[in-house]
Amino acid sequence: MIKYPDYLSKLIFFLRKLPGIGFKTAEKLAFDLLSWDSEQLKILGDAFHDVAHDRSYCSSCFTLKESTETSCHFCTKERDNGSLCIVASPKDVFFLERSKVFKGRYYVLGSLLSPITGKQIENQRLLLLKAQIESLCPKEIILAIDATLEGDATALFLKQELEHFSISISRLALGMPIGLSFDYIDSGTLARAFSGRHSY
Repeated sequence: MIKYPDYLSKLIFFLRKLPGIGFKTAEKLAFDLLSWDSEQLKILGDAFHDVAHDRSYCSSCFTLKESTETSCHFCTKERDNGSLCIVASPKDVFFLERSKVFKGRYYVLGSLLSPITGKQIENQRLLLLKAQIESLCPKEIILAIDATLEGDATALFLKQELEHFSISISRLALGMPIGLSFDYIDSGTLARAFSGRHSY
């Protein structure tokens, strides 16, 4: 097997940790990065440093926020408190915002239930969700969760946990292919899925 210099092997190793990146792709990306000049690589390194040290999450909805701010962009703006959209991760918030179809508030679960691995939703995150619902008093809760096995299990769990609030609960339907993550859905399809949501 070819032995690369340590710095290149290390770069390939960490690139492979990214979702969907195998050895060949990581190798290609690493060699592409080697063609960058020192200033570009320094800027990239600074960006990684900022992510490591400045990443911060909103204490109300758990999406990403600036480290210098107390609340996120979505909780400080004038949003519609009548609807609360529950998503799995911060990236889902930005995907939905790109579709420009939702004007309400968000809540990030942080993870999905996994019937296969037994992974659970963090209890503290669930308690804070219920507190957020009591505070906002929304008329509708929207489950914007992937149409996967984990997403289905999570949606069912949330429905059972939140039904005592007597609030309308809906889930995205139209245009959401089964087994597909938000990552692979364009904004137009996501907008149609949001508009065509159904009671759950």
